Amino acid sequence: MIQEGLTLFLWNSLIKQTGRLIEEASLILYLEGEGRK
Repeated sequence: MIQEGLTLFLWNSLIKQTGRLIEEASLILYLEGEGRK
């Protein structure tokens, strides 16, 4: 049981980190695109 909870916790933190990276990357791409105009 404990292992299941730990796996879920790790997946949740991994998903959050990935989401944050995607947000940062898309923001950078957006700002770069605006700068080229």
